[in-house]
Amino acid sequence: MISLCQKLKAMNINVCIDTNGSIINDDVKELQQYVDYFLPDIKHIHDAEHQKMTGHSNAQSRKFIEYMEEIGHPYQINYVLVPGYTDSEENLRATGEYLTTLKSMTRFEILPYHTLGNYKRKEL
Repeated sequence: MISLCQKLKAMNINVCIDTNGSIINDDVKELQQYVDYFLPDIKHIHDAEHQKMTGHSNAQSRKFIEYMEEIGHPYQINYVLVPGYTDSEENLRATGEYLTTLKSMTRFEILPYHTLGNYKRKEL
């Protein structure tokens, strides 16, 4: 991935990576210098609810956002609004409060839930 991004940057092609932010290691730290923009997502602001939805903690994703903040790298957070899961007033308020602490985030986008992938799940 690093090699590809280096080549793209050498050709003056902008690089954007959509990620759940679950990995921060030396490769990611090297990669970020070739990436113009990251698109991390927030599945749920509360860890317990995030774990119910995904089976994993949101701690690593939040650490990724903290790392972007620390180095001042621009990013956009995507948030899927899932009725009955991520749309409670309390969750949206807590998410909003968290977002106000972020300085390097250039955009927050709420993505509507859709069922386009349901057929794939049935095929599994």
